[in-house]
Amino acid sequence: MLYKLIVLYMLKIADYPLTGSDISDYILLKGYTDYITYQITITNLENDGLVVSETKHNRTFYSLTEDGSVTIESLSDKLSNNLKNDIYSHIITNEKNIKKDHSLQKKIIEVSQDEYIAELTAYDNSKELMNIRLSFPSKALANSACEKFDDASSDIYKEIISRLMS
Repeated sequence: MLYKLIVLYMLKIADYPLTGSDISDYILLKGYTDYITYQITITNLENDGLVVSETKHNRTFYSLTEDGSVTIESLSDKLSNNLKNDIYSHIITNEKNIKKDHSLQKKIIEVSQDEYIAELTAYDNSKELMNIRLSFPSKALANSACEKFDDASSDIYKEIISRLMS
């Protein structure tokens, strides 16, 4: 029960989808349980209709359902104030990194020995803003584009919008 409440409370505090690793990292690093128990917990929450999952680019994102929100509201008093404060602190402290990690996805697709596609996708609150697929003659060049996308994505998006709207 405690593990379910922790997951529900994390999703409530975050107010945006969290990946399975976002949730498990906290629970496992704090030593609340082991990975197998965590997996059983998240599966039970989903089967009970308290959380919903969505898979994007080989990552599973979890969100509260309406029933999950009602459940954590009514049972949050079962969590100690220290634990609630710790979860809140963890989410707030890591929010920028979590959101950045979720907002940009990069993937390299090998088409042939001399053609690689870099697929670069930017999200805002789990909604796809842009998806760019670029062809490169080598994997090294495709990797370079993926690495630079982290810093350049905002400028790329602004430039595309500016040119399309002018």
